[in-house]
Amino acid sequence: FTDCKSVTGGGGLHIGSNNSHILVNTSTFTRCAASRDFGGGIELETENSHFSLLNSHFLFCSAEDGGGALAANASNVDMVIENTLFETCTTTSSGGALYLGSQNTLSVSKSTFRGCIAPYGAGLYAKYNNDNITISRGTFERCIANGGGGVYLSIGNSHTHITHSLFDASDVFYGG
Repeated sequence: FTDCKSVTGGGGLHIGSNNSHILVNTSTFTRCAASRDFGGGIELETENSHFSLLNSHFLFCSAEDGGGALAANASNVDMVIENTLFETCTTTSSGGALYLGSQNTLSVSKSTFRGCIAPYGAGLYAKYNNDNITISRGTFERCIANGGGGVYLSIGNSHTHITHSLFDASDVFYGG
């Protein structure tokens, strides 16, 4: 997916299927943009589904409302992101690379967030309740935000586990 653009969500790919198993594997999204919505590379609008993003690259993707690479405006979705690179993904809102909606399960492993930019959560932004987030062997390098250079969490009734991960040279006004 190269130079894909959309006024609405999902500059590269918009997924709006419920009760589904969705797999994106060995894919590259380069300079994909959602100019007035979420998800420059992918916008996921689904319920009661399983979404896997494996062995993929998001390069220079952007979205105005959040999730420069991927926005999950979804509920009750099990999301797995593994061995994926998010590089120079941006938004003017929240989640330079990833934006996570409510009541989801997210597992990120062996993935790199490099040079992403957002006001909040340059790498990952999660807001709402009842999310379960696990990050294992994640790398957050040179991500820039006002709050949460690598990760910004504003969640309640949730469980978050971050293990064996590296946060290196992220630049923030407040937060980590």
